[in-house]
Amino acid sequence: MACCGTFAKLIWVTVLLTGATGFVGTAIARSLAMEGIAFRAVVRGMAKAELRGLDLDACLALDLAVASESDLSAALDGVRSVIHVAGLVRGTKADLDTVNGSATRRLAAAFAAQCPGGRFVLMSSLAAAGPSSDGKGSSCAPEEAQPVSHYGRSKLEGERAVRELCASWITLRPGIVYGPWDSDVYVLFRMAARGVVPLTMAKSRYSLVHVDDLARAVVLALRADTAACGRAYPVVNAEALSQRDFLQRIARAVGREARLLPVPRVLAYFSAALGEAQAKFRGRPALFGFDKFREMRQGSWVGDPEPMRRAVGFEAAIDHDRGLASTASWYRDRALLPFVQA
Repeated sequence: MACCGTFAKLIWVTVLLTGATGFVGTAIARSLAMEGIAFRAVVRGMAKAELRGLDLDACLALDLAVASESDLSAALDGVRSVIHVAGLVRGTKADLDTVNGSATRRLAAAFAAQCPGGRFVLMSSLAAAGPSSDGKGSSCAPEEAQPVSHYGRSKLEGERAVRELCASWITLRPGIVYGPWDSDVYVLFRMAARGVVPLTMAKSRYSLVHVDDLARAVVLALRADTAACGRAYPVVNAEALSQRDFLQRIARAVGREARLLPVPRVLAYFSAALGEAQAKFRGRPALFGFDKFREMRQGSWVGDPEPMRRAVGFEAAIDHDRGLASTASWYRDRALLPFVQA
C-alpha cells in the first residue's frame, strides 16, 4: 500500500471515503470539506487526487480490489464511518463481481471488526433494485431486488455484504447521475452539440440526480439517526423524465436544436455488439456494450424519492434545467463542448 503524507496526520479523522477521485467521489469529498468533516481519501493514484484538488496529506493510494487485511486495517485506523463509493460501472462480469461485490465485502468485514457499530454508507445504484416505471420496488430489500445486468447484480452483492456484516448501514441507490467530472452523460452532451442524438426508447422514463444533490444526500446519510439505518434509499430528483424529454433538455442546455434520431432496438443491439468487439480490441470496457443494452431494453428506471425524504429530509434542490445548463457550462469552460453563438 502506498501512502502519501505523514501517517500520524491521517489518524485523526472520522470518515474513510473510497473512490474519492471518481466523478461522484470528487463531489462528496468537496461536500465533506465544506461541512468540516475530517476524512481520509482512498485513491488509485496521487496525480489524479491532485487534479481533483484533494489534500494529498489526507490521501492513501490503495487498490481495494487487491488490498490485504493489513492494508485495510491501516486505511481504517482511527475511522468511525465509511462512505464506500469506489466501484466499477462497466467491465467483465468477473471484474464487476470482484470490485463491486468481493472488495465491498472485505472492506465491510474489516470495518465491522475494527469499528463495531460504526456507520457504513454504501453507494449502490437503481440497477441493483431493477427496472421500474413508477418507483415501486426501488427501495426494496436485497432479497426482493430484480437486477437485469451483471453490473446491477454485482452492486446487489455489495449491498448484501454490507447488510450482513455491518450493524449501522445505509445504502443509497441513485438514478442517472450527471454533473461536473462526469464522462458518461457527457457523451449525450457532445452528441447534442453536434446536432444529432440517438433516440432508442422514446417513452421510457428515467430518474436523475445532480451529483451535488447526491453528495448532500451522502452527508445526510452519514449524520442520520439510527432509526434511518438498515435499508436502501433511492436518491433521485422527484421529476422523472422521458428519454425524449431528457435529450431535448440536454440539447437546450448546449444551445442547439438537436435532431433526435430514432434507433430501432435491433440497431441498438448491433451497436452494443460493435462496442463489445472494440472493447476486446482496445482492452478496455465498452461505453455501450451488452450489459448496458440489457438495462436499456427493460424500459423505465424510476426511483421513489419519498423514503429518503421521510428518513433524512432529503429533497433534490437542483432542478433538471438548471443542473443540465450548469453542467454544459462546466464542459465548455474546459473546452469539452463548443461555444454556441447566441
